[in-house]
Amino acid sequence: MTGLQYQDFLLEEFKARRARNPNYSLRAFARDLGMPASKLSQNLRGLCGISVAKAETIADKLAMREDDRQLFLALVESQHARSRVARQQAVSALEHIRRDRMAELGLEKFSIIRDWYHMAILEMTEITTFRPDVNYMASRLDLPVEIVKDAVARLTELGLLKTDTPRWEQTSVDLEMQSGAPSRAVREHHKQLLTKAIVAVDEVAAEEREYSSQTFAIAKSAIPELKNLIREFQRKTARLSQGAAKDEVYALTIQLFPLLEKEST
Repeated sequence: MTGLQYQDFLLEEFKARRARNPNYSLRAFARDLGMPASKLSQNLRGLCGISVAKAETIADKLAMREDDRQLFLALVESQHARSRVARQQAVSALEHIRRDRMAELGLEKFSIIRDWYHMAILEMTEITTFRPDVNYMASRLDLPVEIVKDAVARLTELGLLKTDTPRWEQTSVDLEMQSGAPSRAVREHHKQLLTKAIVAVDEVAAEEREYSSQTFAIAKSAIPELKNLIREFQRKTARLSQGAAKDEVYALTIQLFPLLEKEST
């Protein structure tokens, strides 16, 4: 899987912890991973590797989901396994994972722009009051100018945003990923939007938002059909957004999850 590196998992985790606690340092992260800070710093810069055994310990400490764990360990083994045969087997495993999970390009791009404001910037270009000015955009997004400037640069570099026109516009590049594909970047994106939804329930007037929930018992066999209904609703919502002149950017989040813990066996 060219492009994606096992260090990306560590960087994503570190960024997520920093987002929750701005005082969280690389030294603290190294401590939590059970390795010297200097070794972690060198590893993240590609100056040294880690053993497969150490990677397994790190995966345990980060409580990785099984799918992420398999990918993380395969990436480590493909680079640092002691034998050539083991490295070749890891490369084959990565190809299998790639086919089963999603298009590599989609994951790589989404990992780079997983923060909520990237999609918001793309959609901002569609509203009638949009101005191609990072100061204006930062003000509307309630973000520091430097963050918006960096986000615009990423979107432009990935070919998702055209800034060489007077108004700026998003391209027709499709970032949709395989439905249900697991990824730390995707999960972090959802967490960010849910956090903003929690804030909005208190700060946004009721007439400008809609919050509802429903609790119900259902047969597990009906879940696939229910998920398809949700996706069809999202597609209809997307078509609705292609209508009249646009003057606002909204986020639509839908959650479907079990409320009961699994029965002990």
